[in-house]
Amino acid sequence: MSEPSLEYFIAIAEECNISQAAKRLNISQQGLSNYLQKLEAYYNVPLLVRKPSMHLTEAGSMVYDAARQIHRVKKDLRLNIEHLNSSQNTLCIGIYAPNASMLMDFIPLIEFGKKYPTVTYNVTEDSNRVLRDLLAAGKLDLVISAYRDSMTFPDFEIQKLYSNQEYIIISDVLMKQYFPNVNEDILAEFKNGVQLEQFQDVPLVLPPADCGFSRHMSRYCEENHIKLNVIGEISNRYLSNSMVFDGVVYGFCDKRYLSHLQATRPQPLTCEIYAFPVKAPAIYNNVGVMYRKAEKHPPYFMELIDMILKQNADLAE
Repeated sequence: MSEPSLEYFIAIAEECNISQAAKRLNISQQGLSNYLQKLEAYYNVPLLVRKPSMHLTEAGSMVYDAARQIHRVKKDLRLNIEHLNSSQNTLCIGIYAPNASMLMDFIPLIEFGKKYPTVTYNVTEDSNRVLRDLLAAGKLDLVISAYRDSMTFPDFEIQKLYSNQEYIIISDVLMKQYFPNVNEDILAEFKNGVQLEQFQDVPLVLPPADCGFSRHMSRYCEENHIKLNVIGEISNRYLSNSMVFDGVVYGFCDKRYLSHLQATRPQPLTCEIYAFPVKAPAIYNNVGVMYRKAEKHPPYFMELIDMILKQNADLAE
């Protein structure tokens, strides 16, 4: 099997949808269908059951497992040779874009840099899904990523850092405008948890629609017949926070980031910001450091993983 064959069948097996796999590979659906037919003809056995829902046959599962192993060995070989030929090693790190300003909270780069001055690093900011795809492709060495308990990543080692919860952040100006009867009792009730439908008329900014959080919100709203007053999508957390501070919209914030709000607030303070935990939909994610399995990582890499775990130990459950 050639390299494209590995990538193509891995995508088909993981998506179980020709259209989605073709989109992921950036090729035509017809071209991918032709490829699959040729591959099945090569092995002289069906690799997929098409109807009623697409899934791997027993032979397809065997080819998928073998394809992943061969693909991983090739990546390991390439990366090990790159390490061998490089006089200066570079770590490629990925972090969820809205958390990019917290990179130093997650990873002790200053301490690590003092111990390993010849190791440089590049940082990529993007959505969790894109970062994990880049990690799987060998374009990143490690990522700080959110994930749910139901997710599985057979090719990754995952060191959980902590569990997170989402909060609504909203100014007292907006609260008084949309909750004119707000009082201390209502605020105390909200601080114990709110439901999304209570805020469906309030202007809102969300992260881009292709991120996991926004997809989760969209599913919840469809299932519960809720229409949010979304006025825009913003990936830059500083920008969305500034709109919250100005009393224009409300937004969402994970529990860990709450402590950073004060540092980013404009001076002088023009309004008070409330933070209410979201209990419906309950959005609990794990946050962890991910890296590829079955690779011979250099000693400095594994030491960095240990340093990350120690730096975030106080947040672990």
